[in-house]
Amino acid sequence: MMAATGVHATVAVHAATVPREGGAGPHSLGLSVATDTLPGTAATRYAVPAAAPVVVRYTLVNDSEAGILNLRITDPDVPDAAISCAGGTALLPPLASRTCTATVPAADGSRVRTVHASGTLAWFGTETTASAATGYVGYQASLNVQELVAGGSTDPSKPDSLTVGAPVPISYQITNTGDVPLDALTLHSTLNGTGGCPTSAQTLAPGAHVVCTLAPHAATGLHVDTVVASATPQLTVLSGNGGLAAAPPVQASDQGAYIGVAPASAVPVTGADHGNRPAGVSHGGSASAAAGGTGHGSGGAGGSSGGDGGIGAGGGSSSAPQQTGPGLALKGRVPEARAGAGFPLLLRHARHSLPWLMLVFLVVLVPVIVRLARGNSSAGR
Repeated sequence: MMAATGVHATVAVHAATVPREGGAGPHSLGLSVATDTLPGTAATRYAVPAAAPVVVRYTLVNDSEAGILNLRITDPDVPDAAISCAGGTALLPPLASRTCTATVPAADGSRVRTVHASGTLAWFGTETTASAATGYVGYQASLNVQELVAGGSTDPSKPDSLTVGAPVPISYQITNTGDVPLDALTLHSTLNGTGGCPTSAQTLAPGAHVVCTLAPHAATGLHVDTVVASATPQLTVLSGNGGLAAAPPVQASDQGAYIGVAPASAVPVTGADHGNRPAGVSHGGSASAAAGGTGHGSGGAGGSSGGDGGIGAGGGSSSAPQQTGPGLALKGRVPEARAGAGFPLLLRHARHSLPWLMLVFLVVLVPVIVRLARGNSSAGR
């Protein structure tokens, strides 16, 4: 009986020291994390555009026969309020699992990190914890294009004035303002199209730029140019549902403008003075006579024409090469029209006509006056 009793006691002690499956311990809680459905750090093999949505899934497993109370998940990249657990966090039953999710915008750079989970074992009141690694690599792709017209950045509301027909020095500066290399550069201009700017063969490193210069000929009027540059990162991108795709292209745009104006030149003059001569205009040579004018005529009682283009008094004659028709003022200075010039000209004509007026007075009016005087004398008698 004693031997038998000792045997049973030994068995009982052995049974008490063997841990049961799912026993309550500090590692009763299990945790695994997936980013965009890829477990652990597998997502780091690909890229995620900055600000794109990233879906993080946390799977909690209770390996004990006691419930786990007050579940908590701590993720350095995810606010606590963004984590939602189906079934809540108050209790995770024994030998059960639960999935929590969070969707956050991707950050730039490497986001590899360690996530922690914890809870309190029911009945025992001890804390149980778990941890797992996860992460992704975010990238920032961006492009800038600046249009330079006539050597300076041009505001379309204040365009430069360029001579019609002259080459327009237009440059486009494309800069990689992101943190990944860009390939397949393209440039389209509303004035120049896509020709003349070979950029597609260039790979643009972060911070680098390329300049393309064109020189179309200026046309008349206002011309606004809108330029659009695009490029594509050579990356495989991970989407929120675990799909893989080529990185989307990035674009940038700018505007420039110019006004085409006619070349500066003399304006044709069509005015003419006495004798149908252009006033002070010469064509194909220099004008003779004072002030660059031309004149012709003969002297005598009527005077001469010439000098400054007026009517000369006195005898003699003057001559100058006759100019007919409009022309361009190549030499000399075109006399300016003066206000009130007609009245002095009238006086000048009146001065030359005074002897004739006196003769008319003597021949016509004096006999009339004499006749009237004789009539009055006869009446008095």
